[in-house]
Amino acid sequence: MFIFKRLMLILGCATCATGVFSYFFLIDNPKSSVLKLNAEQEILVEERTRDNAVVRTTTIKKEQIYEALKEVRFWCFCISCFLMNLQNGAMSAYVSQIALNFGFTVMIILYIILFLSRTSQLTFHLYHYRVFRLASSH
Repeated sequence: MFIFKRLMLILGCATCATGVFSYFFLIDNPKSSVLKLNAEQEILVEERTRDNAVVRTTTIKKEQIYEALKEVRFWCFCISCFLMNLQNGAMSAYVSQIALNFGFTVMIILYIILFLSRTSQLTFHLYHYRVFRLASSH
């Protein structure tokens, strides 16, 4: 089996395991019995829940959709996600061929791919932190 096939198999299994773990064990309610809250903490949770003033509804309101589409932060996020994924997609699709043409070995190419994926994720998070901080200050 080729090295990249093993890598994809390992990363795919880790991703699936994380998804199954999150689906079954992620807490979806602040008053969950898993948290084992005492009476004082339950009062605090109830107070914070009321303080958020969130009303759960199951109906879709067109006014809220239009309001969300007018939000500048939403469009900044969409554009930056598109540009980051465009760059990331092109690099991840062709980096192995480019590096192979430069004469690197397969192991070095795997290290390059790993480095590029980590730096693009870090750049993505730092950029979005800056965009949302600037947008929320206005």
